[in-house]
Amino acid sequence: MSFFGKVIRYLQEEGLFGEGGGKRKLTGGFDLSLKVFCAIYSLYFLYTTFFGLVSQETHVGFYFLGTFVISLTLFKAGPRSPQNRMSVFDILFILVMTAIIIYYIVEYPKLAERMGSGVKTIDAVLGWCIILLSLEMARRTVGNIIPTIGIVLLIYAYFGPYFPLGLGHSGFSLPRIAESLFLSGDGILGTMTNIFASYILIFVILGAFMEVSGCGKVFVDLAYAITGRVTGGPALASVITSALFGTVFRAGSKDGHPSPPGGGEILEGERRQAASGDGQIRL
Repeated sequence: MSFFGKVIRYLQEEGLFGEGGGKRKLTGGFDLSLKVFCAIYSLYFLYTTFFGLVSQETHVGFYFLGTFVISLTLFKAGPRSPQNRMSVFDILFILVMTAIIIYYIVEYPKLAERMGSGVKTIDAVLGWCIILLSLEMARRTVGNIIPTIGIVLLIYAYFGPYFPLGLGHSGFSLPRIAESLFLSGDGILGTMTNIFASYILIFVILGAFMEVSGCGKVFVDLAYAITGRVTGGPALASVITSALFGTVFRAGSKDGHPSPPGGGEILEGERRQAASGDGQIRL
């Protein structure tokens, strides 16, 4: 094992890298409820992508709430958390997040108007709630490193005047930090989350469908069957698989162009990624 492999393994053993409390193996009603929720979640975003649009705050809010529900349902808070069901705290956290997202969607027009002016107490409280719950979600799913970085940056934002060597700044109050991370376009429910909700999630759903149905394997095997004996076969296979994948979006889009942007589509088949610069068949 390489040096970096040993370092990663050590961090995983210490709980500083990888999944926080481990993944659950749900049974009974919890397992069925999660499957139904994931199916509805996927169908909703497929519909909004290809057939209809909702307001941006609703789109982003539903995406973040759904991701939070799935994360807290699948991943335990710690080794002592229930293995086959959700804990009381998981349900409580989900209810709190649901209330925050409902408030964000309903009050969004007023929130946008008062951005940059005085911060209301309820905005500050809910803002810190979503910050802390987001850190907890990250801790469970990817380990302690990302939340630790986030906490360090929060400390830096608040204690900016006390940092030496040119790192100092005027600092931000706790309400202002909450407002920025909760309501602004650069915050938790901002541009990056909108990109994930609008584009990346669709690739994930399609990739999962292709993996389970075997379509991805068919595309890759077909490309290798056509180009396997030709010089530069793997590169040509990459172009063909990307073109085949591009036709899926072209056929399913409303205006003749793939809804997700970017010319290089990625198809995973048997752990092999095939991508090209712009591999769509223009019909």
